[in-house]
This record gives sequence, C-alpha cells and structure tokens, in this order.
Amino acid sequence: MTALPRKKTWQIVLTIILVGINLRPFLTGPGPVIDNIITSTGMSYSQVSLLTLLPMLLMGIGALIVPFLQPYIQVRKGLLVAMLK
Repeated sequence: MTALPRKKTWQIVLTIILVGINLRPFLTGPGPVIDNIITSTGMSYSQVSLLTLLPMLLMGIGALIVPFLQPYIQVRKGLLVAMLK
C-alpha cells in the first residue's frame, strides 16, 4: 500500500472535519427545543426521544447496507447521489 501525498491527506482530513461540522447541528438541534416541542405537540418524552434516535439509527443502518451496495454502485456515483440528496 502506497502512502498518499501530503496534500491529498490534508484534503481528506479537511473533508472529514467539514462533514462532521455539517452533521453536528442536525444531530444536536432538537435538544434545546425539546420542551417547546413537547408543549406544542403534546408528545411524551419517549416519543420526542425518537427525534434524536432516528437519524442515528438510519445512519447506522446505512453504514451496514452500503458495503453490500458498493459493487453495484461505484464510489463516485454513490457520493454524487449522497451529496445531491
């Protein structure tokens, strides 16, 4: 296995950091407004907890399914679809 050039390595690291920053509000957004959600919708705490569970669950399921789909969908096509959706 050959080492990546230094510039390529930093581009990959920067991409991972930017994706992490982009996902953070999506995953932590419901927390501060849970009380407002409960009062306005009448949901219970267990029902509201699904607002934070479902994104994590779907990402986990996607992480398990994607390796099996990768031979049918090439990496570039998969990334393109993921970025456009």
